[in-house]
This record gives sequence, C-alpha cells and structure tokens, in this order.
Amino acid sequence: MSQNEIFSLVKNIIEEHATLHDVAAIKPEACLQDDLGIDSLERVVVVMEIEKELGIQLHDDHVYEKMTVQNLVDGIYAAVN
Repeated sequence: MSQNEIFSLVKNIIEEHATLHDVAAIKPEACLQDDLGIDSLERVVVVMEIEKELGIQLHDDHVYEKMTVQNLVDGIYAAVN
C-alpha cells in the first residue's frame, strides 16, 4: 500500500468520523488537533477505524496529541509494510 493510498484512506476516515469545518484542510502537514480541530475522543475513533479497516495495530508513539496527518500516514505505512 502506497503512502498516497494511505493518505486517501486516512482522509476518508477523518471526513467520516470527525467533525470538521473544512475538509479541504485535510493535508499531510495538518495537525489533527490544532488545524483540523479533532479532539482526543475523535482522534481515538479515527485511529480505531483505521486499525479496523486495515487489520493493524498502531504503536502508541504514532498516536499522540500533536499528531499531523503525515505522522499518522507514516505510522500506518510502517505497520503495513
């Protein structure tokens, strides 16, 4: 699975499971909390959905408060490859 495919998956899951004001703001450099307004509960839901969708478990160091979309993509990429 390529990083572009993972980004698309992450973007779709964020759109579906988080309350966003602007889906165009979902970019690799966007911080989930600061830029997208995703709170800790929504972050957990997003990560759980990704894990369920891909049948993986992300390491805790890939799931932290100031996480960017790219950090999440990198963690998923490491877990699936």
